[in-house]
Amino acid sequence: MFGSIYRFSISALILVLFIGFFAPVKANAISGSDFQAGRIIDEVKFFSSNTMSVAEIQDFMNSKVPVCDTNGTQPYTSGSSQTRAEWAVANGKPQPPYTCLKSYSDSTIGWPAETSLCNAITGRTGNAAEIIYWVSNACGINPQVLLVLLQKEQSLVTDDWPWPYQYRFATGYCVYDVGPPPPSCAGTEGFFGQVYYAARQFKRYARDVDSYNFRAGINNMIRYSPDPSCGESQVYIQNQGTANLYNYTPYQPNAAALSVVSNSSPGGEVPCGAYGNRNFWWYFTKWFGSTLGPPDYSCKEGVNFGGGLGPRVVVNQFSPSGNATFTLSYLNQTISKCIELHTWQPNLQSWVTNVATNHPAIPPPNAEIIAGNIYGDARSELILVLPRTSVSGKIEVHTWDNTYQHWITNIATNHALIPPEDFDVVPADVNGDGRDELLLVLYRNTGSGKVEIHEWNPGLQTWAAHTATNLPAIDPADGRVIAANLYGSAADELVYVKYRNTGSAKIEVHTWAGGQQSWLANIATNLPLADINPDDIEIVAGNIYDGAIDELTLVKYRNTGSGKIEIHTWAAGQQVWLSQMPTNLDSLSP
Repeated sequence: MFGSIYRFSISALILVLFIGFFAPVKANAISGSDFQAGRIIDEVKFFSSNTMSVAEIQDFMNSKVPVCDTNGTQPYTSGSSQTRAEWAVANGKPQPPYTCLKSYSDSTIGWPAETSLCNAITGRTGNAAEIIYWVSNACGINPQVLLVLLQKEQSLVTDDWPWPYQYRFATGYCVYDVGPPPPSCAGTEGFFGQVYYAARQFKRYARDVDSYNFRAGINNMIRYSPDPSCGESQVYIQNQGTANLYNYTPYQPNAAALSVVSNSSPGGEVPCGAYGNRNFWWYFTKWFGSTLGPPDYSCKEGVNFGGGLGPRVVVNQFSPSGNATFTLSYLNQTISKCIELHTWQPNLQSWVTNVATNHPAIPPPNAEIIAGNIYGDARSELILVLPRTSVSGKIEVHTWDNTYQHWITNIATNHALIPPEDFDVVPADVNGDGRDELLLVLYRNTGSGKVEIHEWNPGLQTWAAHTATNLPAIDPADGRVIAANLYGSAADELVYVKYRNTGSAKIEVHTWAGGQQSWLANIATNLPLADINPDDIEIVAGNIYDGAIDELTLVKYRNTGSGKIEIHTWAAGQQVWLSQMPTNLDSLSP
């Protein structure tokens, strides 16, 4: 939509600071060495719209400017005999009265809801705190993000004699480094327009990721300055919150710009410097604490919980090349009192890795571990889904790095907590772009009366698609939805695996055509229900034999002939077995 020479921020070249006019809310020691170019802010912070009430926003602004210099009676500079009002008259600048942000008001424009962007806005008059709150809630953007944006663009939060221009372009939206703004920028000036359109644009970045220059989950070349001669470097952007900032202000601070950061100031100008994203990070950290999501957990105080299903098998593309492997995930009852991940060698008789993760053990009904190629890097990320209990009150998705000791992302999604037995989060490459999207599969208690599939956009705050399938709502104990590339196409198919109450008296595999309104295949497998208790098994999918398609695999946890957990992998068509292997692990107790 916008070329890389453009941006919505005016602060990459010009740093307008009124450092003396604010006192930090929190004593957060800050050093430029703490800045992470690929992880400026996490989604859980960027898209959390419930962090502040109207009163809290107002109190925050009051604390930054206790006394507004409404009449310009203060000295223009320290020790100057000339007041600000006198200086303004002498230099042709705006004259008093000056209205500080804490007292500013504006009228909103009634605006209809837009899919995956913002809910409807009501036309009304409100003060700055109310407008920030209304927009934050309508668009799902953290009000703290909007306050920091107002500061890093126009110093409005701390300025005790702001000029009209600062409100006219309050968030730097449609202010360009190079060239005039396009016609689409008409009507975006003014405080409400600036706050609303900036928030809306952040959601657009997350919804339409392929339309913008900077994307999460891949390496991006990012300049140090609008001047191309200042150079650039490759940055792996870890999350959508950080991608949003770069799409809005497409420069990173160079080493010199970070070297002048201190605990008391974001720092001044340096050769080839760009400051917008540095200053965003500094102000957010100083005012509201870390820009990063929940800290990595420690298992030092972990405890185990009783009950649960025991370990679960996850198909894990452990490395970009070679076959997928099987990882046994333990949420509970571990020696380490941590969630543990044990990955088998191909022969299933020994381990590639045995890892106690950074997360304490957790009751199995309250969590699930899934695997998906979220970043398009031809390997799986392991993901902890919290469906029942979370601090945010939302379904949460926490993605490990490849050490399983730190989080790549911690995301509170846009969906409230619901009974975990009623849904699954399923990774699937639904569009064939080489990376998995996350799908929320609802089995029952749906508005349509059907099994529903809801596809998240990156960032998990908005939806890319909502589908009521051709399958009536089901008891999840009868079957579950998985994703697999069964036909060698670019995209995955969604598969309904029916474990019980089947017409054929066999385990059945039903594969949807695209759109989930009809079936590509309905297969009664070679496995009679009479030979197996559905509670003892699980069917998973992965590219086990490194061919063009995924294999479906039956994991048998209990009541096995060998007395071990067993892995049975089907050939295409699910009528014969490619392999049937007992593992090195005893089967679970009945």
